[in-house]
Amino acid sequence: MQKFSMSFDLFEKINVNGEDAHPLYKFLQNAVPGTLVNAIKWNYTKFLTDRNGIPLKRYAPTTAPMRSSSVFNHTSTHCVELASLRFE
Repeated sequence: MQKFSMSFDLFEKINVNGEDAHPLYKFLQNAVPGTLVNAIKWNYTKFLTDRNGIPLKRYAPTTAPMRSSSVFNHTSTHCVELASLRFE
C-alpha cells in the first residue's frame, strides 16, 4: 500500500455478521435490531448513537444521510427509552 502514498488510515478487514463479527457490530446489531433480521444487510448501513455511544437508531443503506436538525428532533424522542437498556 505504500506505493500509492495514501494520506488516510487504512484498517484491517473485519466481519460485521455471524459468529466472527467484530464485537462493536454485535453490540450495534443487538442494541438496534434490523427490520426483519439483525444482520447488517449491505454496505452503508448507518447507526446513530448519542454522544455517550448509546445506539439510538439503525438506517438502511438506501436511506440518505440526514441533516443534523432532523436527527436531533428524531433522537430526542428515543433517548429516554434507550437510556434504560443495558448492553453487555
